[in-house]
Amino acid sequence: MAGMISIALAIWAAAHADWQDDLQNYYLTENPAARQKLESRILADPACTAETLADAIKVLRLWEEQAPGVHDMELRVGRSADATKEVVVSIPADYDPAKTWPLIITLHGQGQSAASMMQMTRAMLGTTVNDHIIVAPQGLGPLGFTEPGDVVDQPRQLLISTRKKFRIDSDRVFLMGYSIGGHNTWMAAIMHADCLAGIMPLATPLQVIGNDLLYEVLAPNLRNLDTLFVWGAQDNLGQDGKPHPLGGNAAMARKLAEAMREACGKRFVGIELPDAHHGNVRPPADEVRRWLACRRETWPRRVHHQFRLAEQSDAGWIKAESLIGKPLADGMSTVRVKPGEDPQESQKKKMTMQLGLVGGLIDTPTSRNHPAINIRTFKARGVTILLSESMLDLKRGALVRRNQTVVHNGGFTPDRRVMLRETAATWDFARIPQVRMVIPNSGKKVTFGYSDRAK
Repeated sequence: MAGMISIALAIWAAAHADWQDDLQNYYLTENPAARQKLESRILADPACTAETLADAIKVLRLWEEQAPGVHDMELRVGRSADATKEVVVSIPADYDPAKTWPLIITLHGQGQSAASMMQMTRAMLGTTVNDHIIVAPQGLGPLGFTEPGDVVDQPRQLLISTRKKFRIDSDRVFLMGYSIGGHNTWMAAIMHADCLAGIMPLATPLQVIGNDLLYEVLAPNLRNLDTLFVWGAQDNLGQDGKPHPLGGNAAMARKLAEAMREACGKRFVGIELPDAHHGNVRPPADEVRRWLACRRETWPRRVHHQFRLAEQSDAGWIKAESLIGKPLADGMSTVRVKPGEDPQESQKKKMTMQLGLVGGLIDTPTSRNHPAINIRTFKARGVTILLSESMLDLKRGALVRRNQTVVHNGGFTPDRRVMLRETAATWDFARIPQVRMVIPNSGKKVTFGYSDRAK
């Protein structure tokens, strides 16, 4: 009897090993047809359950050894193979792909270079420089809220390609930048906050259409991030080198800091250095250490995200399928101001009404009632939500509402295809969704998984 059991275990182990090999190749192949075949084989294996698949994904060995030191490389910043950027990468002295590593992406200012920004960042980290992988891209952006989708998507694609090259701890990804790199840091975070643990813009506030009109509107996008913003009180000059009548960068930084404190509370730290001008802003070392100790909330209970394009609507576990109507224009719109109205408030209201919104709150009561997932959307034609056992008990289920209308009430079935495809798209192995739910506009049926599920 014992011999028969041993034989059975050996057969199961051999089948399981084949499945592990297929899973490894599934992520490494760039060929869609090959990936489809591997997916079918993985899902057909009886040893592949939602539980065993999640465990196997977490222990994948997809990364090669890398030589320590500072190196020039190319990383992809777009979906096409030729959309690459030159980057400078700092690899820790004891880099080992058997464990995950925190990542710092650092963005240089105008007239500066990736190499100089890398040098500044490494000096700032001091003795902790070997605790992180650091990536400094050359000329990322300039990012703007009204830029095309392929430009908007560059930070996310850079992160994905970095995850493929190095074993990154996706819950400890930090973004920082100086001058125009500081603005790019703000903008990348507003559009891709779901990817980040924290941001550190230095010397420059967010520069967005309407100047400060959209600060209060966009700041809540960052409420789940830890933000350290440092600027100089003497950064008050205009382009002509003379004091700006409105106070320059310093005045705008104060306005932005006020909006951030209101939206983000204790997760925002703003520091004005009294003697610093634009070129000599350096964050306090103790604040940098505190900031780098932060972690992303893998599956935040509450998300809020306003966006211009559907491509920038991803809020971690909810995103818009498409935008209803025209997006916010590239430039100020003509606004008809009624008697007694504030022209600035009228302009702000019009711009806000052109933005899309996705938001969600997961309420998990301790009573016998189902947890509730409340979705709020504006100008979104349809939304996709991703759920995980880490968020709620999938078998117990939830009452799901979109804009107060119940769209689902009951349990969820883990979908291994969702687990494979979503992680293959992002290489975010800290966040493994198990359910994909597509909620169309009212009157249409909610669907699960993908439209090609039968293939």
